[in-house]
Amino acid sequence: MSEEETGYEFVEPSIKFKVENIVGSLILGIRLNLPQLYKDLLKMQTELQKIYEFREEHERTEEFPLIARHSPQEFPGLILKMRFPDVKASMLIFSSGNCVVTGTRSEGQLKKAVDRFISILKHCGYEVPSDIGLKIQNIVASADLGRKLNLDLIALSGGYNVIYEPEIFPGCIYKDTIHRVVLLLFRSGRAVCTGAKGLDQIRSALKKLYEWLAQVDAFLE
Repeated sequence: MSEEETGYEFVEPSIKFKVENIVGSLILGIRLNLPQLYKDLLKMQTELQKIYEFREEHERTEEFPLIARHSPQEFPGLILKMRFPDVKASMLIFSSGNCVVTGTRSEGQLKKAVDRFISILKHCGYEVPSDIGLKIQNIVASADLGRKLNLDLIALSGGYNVIYEPEIFPGCIYKDTIHRVVLLLFRSGRAVCTGAKGLDQIRSALKKLYEWLAQVDAFLE
């Protein structure tokens, strides 16, 4: 199976990983009237369903093509879920114009989600500055190291950088202070990397991890 088919990217010697979620922060530079925006989004939902020839049997009907929720007594922000055929993302929107974007799996998808959101705001009558601030805050990736792991040995060899309490959590928590990421390591050889802000950071962290695991003989035959 090809890399494109699996969605994995390969890192030498035998590591592969794929992005599961990207969290971005967005600064619009304008203030938003959330109660009015909520009303506009509800109206737009009906319009978009007609445009996309919405049918009752459509999968996840309550979220197609977008859903907005705003309950200020429970949460001060507005929650927007976009479920378009070409982009899927969720957003937390605040009256300050600051937003959190999550649910995309690539930088391209993140930018597309933001572009779609800006188009929605313009449709609602907002003038959005061209110099908005978009930053990646966290990338969560799943990885396969290709070999099973001796977690007990990893815990003994990792010192203060490793936390392993199997009665509470089945994996090792490995803190990479150089790359500023945290990796969850499992006996199967699977891993989860969180805290990265770029793909190169993930690649370097996984390569360094693999070399260290080989050095302490933590791979099981």
